[in-house]
Amino acid sequence: PASEPGGRVFVEVDGGFAFAPSLGGALSDGCSASCTESSATGFEVMGHGGYQLGSGLALLLDAGFLSLHQQIEQRQVNLSPQGLEANPGTATDSVTLNGLRVGPSAEYHRGEGLTLTGRLGVGIFLGWAKDERTGSASTVERDDPNSNEHYAAQSYSVDETDAQQARYLYVAPELRLGWRLADRFELSAGIRGLVLVGLTQPEWADEAPVFPGESFNVGQLRFGQ
Repeated sequence: PASEPGGRVFVEVDGGFAFAPSLGGALSDGCSASCTESSATGFEVMGHGGYQLGSGLALLLDAGFLSLHQQIEQRQVNLSPQGLEANPGTATDSVTLNGLRVGPSAEYHRGEGLTLTGRLGVGIFLGWAKDERTGSASTVERDDPNSNEHYAAQSYSVDETDAQQARYLYVAPELRLGWRLADRFELSAGIRGLVLVGLTQPEWADEAPVFPGESFNVGQLRFGQ
């Protein structure tokens, strides 16, 4: 930081491990029975710049990148062909949330050799949620009333990817403990919470239907979610 009479201008860079019990949404809500859901893990890198008064109060602008990944396995799904009974199956969803977050924050920083900082930030998160979905399903055994043909049940694999915009407001409380190594240099470690409130909720768009092949006699199918 560069000192000024009565205060100082400063710049900070931090990064760390990111964790969430779940990314939530329809996928988590639909995970039951044999379905298993991992925690969301990843990383965050942030930059901060601001002005601190002699009292220790400071106003900052925060900007950075957040990445989280979660795996949802053996989720029960139904693929729906047009005019036919839904095909039951299971899917594994590999979900990644990436994006930028930016906003103002306020902090209180005290101490000389050993420092303590409390910070509260608010702002907006702009990113993308990508779902890489793999699994298998089976057609339903049936008789065709028009051709009198009998179609046996057949299994087929699924491998689809969908990506949607993710926009959230956030609140980020933080507490840090630091060690001042020199007048203009400080190392610190801490814990930061991040509460996201959805402006848009990413959902499976079904823009690319599943097509097992002509021999399955079901045409194109859609997940629905």
